[in-house]
Amino acid sequence: MLKYSYIMYFFFGIPSLIIIKLSEYISNIKNNKASKELTLSFICTFVYSFFLIFLKDEIVKHYYFVFFGLTINYILNLDLLINITINPFYFISDESINYDIEENKEILKNIWIGALFLLFIIIINLLLGVLMIYNINGEAYLCSVTTNEIGILDLFYYTIVTFTTIGYGDIVPNAPESKVMAIIIAFTSVICLIIFISSILSAKSNFKKKLK
Repeated sequence: MLKYSYIMYFFFGIPSLIIIKLSEYISNIKNNKASKELTLSFICTFVYSFFLIFLKDEIVKHYYFVFFGLTINYILNLDLLINITINPFYFISDESINYDIEENKEILKNIWIGALFLLFIIIINLLLGVLMIYNINGEAYLCSVTTNEIGILDLFYYTIVTFTTIGYGDIVPNAPESKVMAIIIAFTSVICLIIFISSILSAKSNFKKKLK
């Protein structure tokens, strides 16, 4: 019974908590376009996570539907990523910047929370792409360490390792589509880890310039 309680908490409790926190955060976003994009991106990520985890058999029959949705979601995330890279204050408006130190600290906090949340969604989006490919082609990824079936945790590990460009090589792409996916993950990681993060870290200094 306790085991099922943990399962229910993991699949329903944690997502519910994330949704509540997300709604609270979005309510503080002053940019209507950004709030709509972030909301839509999260909904798409949540819906396709359900499909790829609980309806694996249906993915093979309707892979084009999943592929189209994940592609649109990735483009949406990339648009948010580029906008925040260009302007770290994309989630707020110039009118909300003032000379109140405490309020400005809260604004900076919201900028970093939004950046981390977007980074989380992007990684999950990439993981869903890896899951889709593996569900369609069970031989798309090979593991040199074990002959057992590759699970979700293994593919999550592969996505993170590829995203951070560590690349241990224990799980490798073995099909054209999985190799293309690896290129997409590497391309996204370059934008996130080099341009995006450096831009967010410089937000504080840019913030001071706006106050002058």
